[in-house]
Amino acid sequence: SVDQPFNVLAEDQFGNVDPTYNQTANLAFTSPNEATATIPSSVDLVNGVGSFTGTFPAAGTIQITATGPDPTNPANQLTGTATILLNPGGATHLSMILSGTNFTVGDTVNVTVKALDALNNEVPLTPLNVTVNPSGSTVSPVVFNNGEATFTVTFTTAGTFNITATGAPLATNSGKPARCR
Repeated sequence: SVDQPFNVLAEDQFGNVDPTYNQTANLAFTSPNEATATIPSSVDLVNGVGSFTGTFPAAGTIQITATGPDPTNPANQLTGTATILLNPGGATHLSMILSGTNFTVGDTVNVTVKALDALNNEVPLTPLNVTVNPSGSTVSPVVFNNGEATFTVTFTTAGTFNITATGAPLATNSGKPARCR
């Protein structure tokens, strides 16, 4: 998870911090993973300034809204919204998904590879090197689309094969066994 500090400012009509604003503002947010993201339900503003920390485990657009009382018109609320783009971290590992595990000679398996950061957010892929061991199977060209790489492997002989994808600069790769009868 990523801990991110935030400030809430009460400003006058000219954009200056209002040092007379001493109120509690309620906080609300939307994010790609609301179930595990956390922010406090409120923040106290003293001399027009309040601070809090939010924790967001998923990359994406996050919108935080602060709502507090209007001291000059108690029937109204003051509201401010901030939109933040939380980018994924650098790729740390690959994830590989096969369309099955047991095949017969001549079958084609669809393979999808994703690069993920330490929090399992998808990261755009760099070129991949795909190998199938032992050799003797046909691998289609790798197609990159929206951060995923897809390709197919057609088995030409029976045996147990290990499909491996490696992507620079990752130190780790992703491999999956496939059995062909």
